[in-house]
Amino acid sequence: MKLKLNLRNKIQLFVSGTVAIIFIVAFGYITFNARKLVKKEAIKNVDSNTKYYAKELERRLNEDMIIVRTLSKAFLEYKNFRNEEWKEMFAEMYKNIIQDNKHILAFWNSWELYAIDSTWNKTYGRFAITVKHQGEEAIHQFALRSMDGDSWRYKLYKDAVRERINDPYIETVGFMEKDLMTTLSAPLVKMEDI
Repeated sequence: MKLKLNLRNKIQLFVSGTVAIIFIVAFGYITFNARKLVKKEAIKNVDSNTKYYAKELERRLNEDMIIVRTLSKAFLEYKNFRNEEWKEMFAEMYKNIIQDNKHILAFWNSWELYAIDSTWNKTYGRFAITVKHQGEEAIHQFALRSMDGDSWRYKLYKDAVRERINDPYIETVGFMEKDLMTTLSAPLVKMEDI
């Protein structure tokens, strides 16, 4: 089928075709650049938010690490008290701190039995104090743990003998429900013993 077009129709077809091509090219160019710009802005926005929240998380973890570090240094005074006195006193200290810091799920510490009981002659076995929220109250629990050997996780803390922030994990601490948590630890070191 052959189209017979007069000069006027040919000019209209040429102009319409040229306008359509220019429109398609312009639309494609604008769409491509807009998409590129939106992607660039989105990446920039994500980077900015990531940096902000990373700094905020770092600030909060540093605040909590200061609490843990301070308690660790203060707890070296345990030797100036009878066992029952310092155990109750430390549990009460934890309760006060946890009530003022609702974001802290629990405090727990472990005392190597050989360090607090002169009759214990094994490298494992520990006395633990755990404090957690229960409604508006803070409750505590005393327990003996690792009496047959250290768990792999506790052994990591013990072998490291340094302050640390663990990667988040799902765990049950003593009498708590399972929750996503991390552990900030500052060991009590006395003459290179944990």
